[in-house]
Amino acid sequence: DLGSIYLTAQEFDAAISEFKDAISQSDDKEIQLSALLQIADAYQMKHEFKKAIETYSQIIKDFPNNLYSDYINYQLGIVFIKLGDFNSAISTFVTFNKNFGQTGFLDDVNYYLGYSYFKNNDYESAIRQLQNFLSAFLDSEYKDKAAYLLASSFYNSGKYQEAIEKFKDTIIKFKQNEDLVQKAEYGIADSLYQ
Repeated sequence: DLGSIYLTAQEFDAAISEFKDAISQSDDKEIQLSALLQIADAYQMKHEFKKAIETYSQIIKDFPNNLYSDYINYQLGIVFIKLGDFNSAISTFVTFNKNFGQTGFLDDVNYYLGYSYFKNNDYESAIRQLQNFLSAFLDSEYKDKAAYLLASSFYNSGKYQEAIEKFKDTIIKFKQNEDLVQKAEYGIADSLYQ
């Protein structure tokens, strides 16, 4: 509990120290698992991404099929994105979709899979993934970002007419998001120029 208090207060080194003490002092596997998970999250919050990956990976190895497996795999993919390692993020998210059919992280994972394809310059895969995402996750908090990213994927793959159509759809569907509308209008102008 003391480690959790430190983590909430963003005193990450103190939190990690308390969680490590909890692991060494307890034989309870649930406490060890929970403490390791908190350590991994603390490393991620500290931007020590390699240590976060090592800790998440250790949990997967030492505690396979645990209650938090979906969360751990999702966070692992997010850390890879933060490191700019989009191939590893893609691999993690694809594996996630194969292993976790029923989880609250499906819309997050599928959006970030499309995002990772885009950032990896694989625009055709991004288009497929984002189209699937937009048809499967109608109420997702990411639908505005996904719509814009889809239009940008068409643009970056040289499909300017499709990009224009998708940018226009984005403007119509998300007109309340002024920043997104402005970006989409610029995308239309740039597509027309191309």
